[in-house]
Amino acid sequence: MGVLALLLGGALILVVGVTGLVVTLHRQSAALLGPIVQGSPPAPDFTLKDQNGQNVQLSALRGKVVALTFLYTQCPDVCPLIATKLGQADRQLGSDQGKAVLLAVTVDPAHDTPAAAQQFSAIHQLQESNWHYLLGSTPELTPVWKGYYVGTDAAEVPGSPATKVSTPTPALVNHTAIVYLIDPQGRVRVALDANFALSDFTHDVHALAGS
Repeated sequence: MGVLALLLGGALILVVGVTGLVVTLHRQSAALLGPIVQGSPPAPDFTLKDQNGQNVQLSALRGKVVALTFLYTQCPDVCPLIATKLGQADRQLGSDQGKAVLLAVTVDPAHDTPAAAQQFSAIHQLQESNWHYLLGSTPELTPVWKGYYVGTDAAEVPGSPATKVSTPTPALVNHTAIVYLIDPQGRVRVALDANFALSDFTHDVHALAGS
């Protein structure tokens, strides 16, 4: 078992984990502005289909900086915030935009269909080729949620910081809000909260792309 520290809502939360990432966060490093993941552990690999039916394997993205988050299309608050910020930040990357990939993994497989993911992407102006909204069944997604300590109402995830697990509805799914930055070598380097500063995101992507 290990300990994961997540910076959520401005608070540093310690989480006991059973598998996947075993890390702690520090506020920042000299080179990176976001909270860094101590030890730079390898990112747990997975393969899922995106909103267009394309298979996306995390390990196949080596050589690029990957921003990984967890959303659902009918979310009324934090997911639109994260999606909008990711789109804005992506457009500010300039020449490094081609060196970054944005991945969102659904936390609501019962309602996030390809059509819903496509509509969500269009609404939030996330239609570049480097954006993938990843879908799947609960059995396919649970190892991903577990590997990244993401709690969701869709399934109970041991070690996640979810406060409760209930029956999901189209209106509200409680889940962990976090954005990981994974470097071109496939290591988890930064864990941003939902209300991250665009300048922190772009700075860290530039720094990791050049590392």
